[in-house]
Amino acid sequence: MEASAIAGGATLGQSLVGSNSANFHKSVERLYDSTSWSVLGEFGESYEMDQFLKGLHSPAHQALFVIQHAISCTSSVSVALPHCLHFLKPSHQFIVPKRRDPETNNENERIWPCVSYTVIPTANVVPEGWTTLTDQSGGIKDPNESSSTNMQVPTYCSKEYVSQVVSLLERYNSESSTCNHQEDPIQQFIQKLIQHLHYTLGTDLRNGAAAEAAFDLSLAGVVVSPDTGDLYSMLAHIAALELERKSGRSLRPASILRVVEKLAASGLQNDNPYAAKAFAAAYRSLTGNNKQAKKGTVSKESLEDLRTGRLQLFSFRSLHWLWRRGHLFHKVSSVDKACSLSSIDAIASLDSLFADPTLPLVVDVGCGLGVTLLGLTAGQSTTKSLQQQHLQPMDWSQCNFLGAELSSHAVRWGNAMAKRWEVSGRCHFLHVSTATLLDYLHLESDRSHLQVACILLQFPTPYRLQGLGNDELEEEEEGQDHQSFAGNNRLPLGPTDEAFMANPQILQRMVDLLNAKVATTDSQQQAATSGHLLVQSNCEDVALYIYDTVLSMGLEAVKSQNPRIRSDTEKNGSTPTARTKEWLRLQREERERSKSQETIRRAQGDHWSSGPILPVCTETEASCQLQNTPVHRCLFRATQT
Repeated sequence: MEASAIAGGATLGQSLVGSNSANFHKSVERLYDSTSWSVLGEFGESYEMDQFLKGLHSPAHQALFVIQHAISCTSSVSVALPHCLHFLKPSHQFIVPKRRDPETNNENERIWPCVSYTVIPTANVVPEGWTTLTDQSGGIKDPNESSSTNMQVPTYCSKEYVSQVVSLLERYNSESSTCNHQEDPIQQFIQKLIQHLHYTLGTDLRNGAAAEAAFDLSLAGVVVSPDTGDLYSMLAHIAALELERKSGRSLRPASILRVVEKLAASGLQNDNPYAAKAFAAAYRSLTGNNKQAKKGTVSKESLEDLRTGRLQLFSFRSLHWLWRRGHLFHKVSSVDKACSLSSIDAIASLDSLFADPTLPLVVDVGCGLGVTLLGLTAGQSTTKSLQQQHLQPMDWSQCNFLGAELSSHAVRWGNAMAKRWEVSGRCHFLHVSTATLLDYLHLESDRSHLQVACILLQFPTPYRLQGLGNDELEEEEEGQDHQSFAGNNRLPLGPTDEAFMANPQILQRMVDLLNAKVATTDSQQQAATSGHLLVQSNCEDVALYIYDTVLSMGLEAVKSQNPRIRSDTEKNGSTPTARTKEWLRLQREERERSKSQETIRRAQGDHWSSGPILPVCTETEASCQLQNTPVHRCLFRATQT
């Protein structure tokens, strides 16, 4: 249906809604290409039309375009108008003729503004023969009839649908129903959101709201089935057209970057044509604003990522958005623990988890959102300009990836992203404790040809700082540099506490797995294969403890290609966390009391890497990078015996 047909009056029965999302993309392009003349020209000028348009938000011609489009889609004025209430100016309302609904009339009937419906101020008297349509009463209301005869219709809003989906998922993750909840209510709200977007063409998600909706849905772990259309592409298209509409005008550079970074953080990349359209529109708008460029409000790295199409989930600024919201997922509730897989018998076999279970396995314990595994599976990198020290001779494309996490919300996000990116055959996340997962992997190693090629131990929640009373220092949130600490009593008591994810028992289980001999297939060289352990932490005392413990268990520290030396740390001006500062103070006080001349041992030297070891950073690592907080990294390998 052409724009002129919509302008000239919607025809009942011409539905554009269905599983074919191409209809949406064509219609939304026509909406943004429309002009006042193309939409209003056929109606002519009249006092009634002028009053009608004055009751609609600007641009009024786009509002009329969408209202006519919604009527055409629904074949009903009474169904379409509640979806379009966001076009009404304050103290205005739709009114419709007091007669049977048009869908019962001739399907060739034309629906015209000021004839089939119109807009009036709420203070005005409703003309004779007309009745009001308000979201306040929730239905079509005849002021001369009792409320019992009103036909009830709901109020529709994209943001409300998104909020309902997110709220439902948060409830499932916080109540006892987490263990056995149904997906039907969530899918129903998603279906209603998609239908509403088809009707309104996303006009209630302007000024960055479409990118925010995509980000919120992604964080909630929403996956849309293929037969309902690509919801994320629809939202990206809306965001792209909004950026083009406001290019060089009312959007500040920070607002433009926020839109594209949140699209990227929601998992949309340059291979999606609508995300690419948004990235290109953002680049044109930012580079065309010479005043802002001179002020240096946009970094060269951000512009380069947009220009080259490298902006993605694994870009530093996108990961930082994920950290700012996603770090909340790391909070593990009592329900999370109760509903996790508590026995190895409850974990599915590797045959059912992976398309090819014989591939070497990369394991991330306490994986959080699982960003590292997703990036390695998809062959992505945080940024091409980064100095990266890759594990050699690891071929990530020939590995399976398994993450373990006690936060059900984080597990849902990881598995949802793997499904959206179509890598779930090689990447999977389990709602299970580290100890249970390691027991499971030991069993699989004994009864199959399982090869654990690498274990990732990244940013484990630290134990209480040793040498202090329980009340002398409180917890610092992971990845942050607060001066105000809170909740130290929630931390493990010390490095040997079973609640600490890297206690000696857990580390020994990791070492045993990596040292296990693996029987190779006939097509491979008959040899024993050993694995690697990667450790990362922003707590220097924790990193040193793990380093010493792992070495004592027989693993060998690998020399870094880019070692950290003290002068490097001083030159780059990095700021240690408050925990590390306090740990150093305690070390100095201890040496003063003992009158020791020994220097304080630091996480530096040949075995400590000054830069990322993996091509993909976690959201916590990216946050540390942007805040210039040191990350202590070391790599170990199993020794052949």
